[in-house]
Amino acid sequence: MLADTLIAQENIHIVKNAPLIFVVSNVKKRSGYERNGCLSSVKGESWEMFDAGVACQTLCLAATELGLGTVIMGTFDEDGIAKFIGLPENEEMIALVACGYANEAPKAPRRKEVAEILRFL
Repeated sequence: MLADTLIAQENIHIVKNAPLIFVVSNVKKRSGYERNGCLSSVKGESWEMFDAGVACQTLCLAATELGLGTVIMGTFDEDGIAKFIGLPENEEMIALVACGYANEAPKAPRRKEVAEILRFL
């Protein structure tokens, strides 16, 4: 069972109760790389994480539009899940996204003011 490969207790509960789990992965050395394998960004390998983050956000926004709830999880046994789902060796797992109809509408945490996190030049 996929939940058996998780580490954080709260994630185990989420996965056991979610009807759908997305495994977000990327093809190694593809995003931010030229066809010849050279890096095309000064961000190096971290550009792959940027693209994966955008994909997770878009997935969650699309699910919300359909009335579904999502939880992005980054704490898991990568090797265990890769084996469980048969992830190709040329792919790297980035996150799990649980998706389904929420039992409750959780209260949003307090957010920082925009002025605390954004700077206009």
